[in-house]
Amino acid sequence: MEKIPNSESEQKQVLWQKEKEIVDRITDRLGLEIDTGIKDTVIALRLLGINTTSSHEGKIDRYPVTYIDIKSPEAIILNKQREQKIEDLKTDEEKDIFKEIQRLWTEIQKTEDKNEEKKLNKRVRELEKKLGSFPYPKSQEITDLTEMIKS
Repeated sequence: MEKIPNSESEQKQVLWQKEKEIVDRITDRLGLEIDTGIKDTVIALRLLGINTTSSHEGKIDRYPVTYIDIKSPEAIILNKQREQKIEDLKTDEEKDIFKEIQRLWTEIQKTEDKNEEKKLNKRVRELEKKLGSFPYPKSQEITDLTEMIKS
């Protein structure tokens, strides 16, 4: 039988543990868990009702910047709608390039070899440059959604 927390401190510990169990199961689109060095901050923000959408603890040898991205639930919904509209307007070639970039990012996260990481990053930059040569998909719906997200 589970002990019922009777003090405020015990209640907070129970809430923290429940939220920690949820956060421990969250992964990004590459299947990676939230970085250990920033996990407690993410838990605290979530308990305060602040919606986090991405975070990174910063690694000196890779990407030495710590950040937590915070967005309102409404902005997330609008952004997903906007991304879907953009996706619908992309060519098959653009979609294939995006898939290849995602695959390369997965490899970069898993590799321990610095030379291999440099090669993979170079290939990502080449593909991103190629994507930049495509005209940006435009429609009034995308423009309207972008403005709503900004405001």
